Amino acid sequence: MFAARRIATRGWIAPLLGLALLAGCSEGDRPEAKESQQMNNTEQGASPAATASGQTNGTAELERAPTDIDVIMDDHYKNGFDLLGIRSIETGDQVMDVLNYGQPYGTYPFWRLAQWGTKHSLEGAELQTLAEGVYEYSNEAKAVTADTNTGTITLKALASKEYGRPRREGEDWPHLLIEQYFLKTPFLNDLSELRVKGSLRISKFEPMMDESAYNPSLHAAQVSWYLTMQNQNTSSPGYGDYFWFGLPLFDNREPLPGESYFQDGGKEDTTHKFIYNMDASLYLSKSLQDGEWASIDLDILPYVLKARDLAYEGGFLKDTKPSDLAVANMNIGWELPGTFDVELQAQGLSIAAAENGNEQE
Repeated sequence: MFAARRIATRGWIAPLLGLALLAGCSEGDRPEAKESQQMNNTEQGASPAATASGQTNGTAELERAPTDIDVIMDDHYKNGFDLLGIRSIETGDQVMDVLNYGQPYGTYPFWRLAQWGTKHSLEGAELQTLAEGVYEYSNEAKAVTADTNTGTITLKALASKEYGRPRREGEDWPHLLIEQYFLKTPFLNDLSELRVKGSLRISKFEPMMDESAYNPSLHAAQVSWYLTMQNQNTSSPGYGDYFWFGLPLFDNREPLPGESYFQDGGKEDTTHKFIYNMDASLYLSKSLQDGEWASIDLDILPYVLKARDLAYEGGFLKDTKPSDLAVANMNIGWELPGTFDVELQAQGLSIAAAENGNEQE
């Protein structure tokens, strides 16, 4: 049974307080924290080396995205995942394991799997083949299942295995995210459209903490789809600076999270960057709390430009011009500041950039 319906009647689903969103972005996701890496691979498996969320590609001449390109590579997860560590402040973007379904050497992932804040790393997890083309890595606290036939990713996280007591203010929380640094990074000033698509559902939601201990300002289960808009002009003094652009998808405290923007914070490995979250009612026709599939199909470019302007107004991006900003990377998945056992399924994730034919100034 999908527990969010039951929880709502018991008063657990509460509105956000002001603009304070619990979910933060880890220090390990900082673009400027990543080492420059070359990627001259194909989707069939030549090495991209270890890519990183938000990382710049380190080349003087950035590859320009052609018209109408889907910037996501390997949208069916056929090359698997590079597994990151459990404490981003210590290991950063170091790859701890390669979860590529036992494919031969030379098959390297485009995707990374982030597991920040967990007590149970997937490092060394045994591959399970559930069906032809359907692979799973799991342990007592989480499971990642990739259906390479349909392009469906399932992220299961059991916070009941992570917390011995309810989380306290300032303490870290477990994440289970997939992320990708884009090989081709279209500049915002060159775009006429930036369309995101995907189908998602919450297939499991169970509260695993006493209601008397529940504090909605500290405890939550959240899914968001984040993109970073990054300065990729190597001649700019602000090269590598960025802001987060988010599409909230699920929050147990409210059916459709509203618009918010703020500085990232809340834990020791925070990025302190500007975060803008869209109003979910603009791209979701129904709440994911219902446990049913919901689809997204929206040109987010106008909202990205709005977020950019708000970042400037807030004093961010001080050494970055609008023409320096490009679509750099994405992540999607769970952040669990509260004790909830959850599962997300996502299919057909796409980010398509259409150029307007104008040259960047």
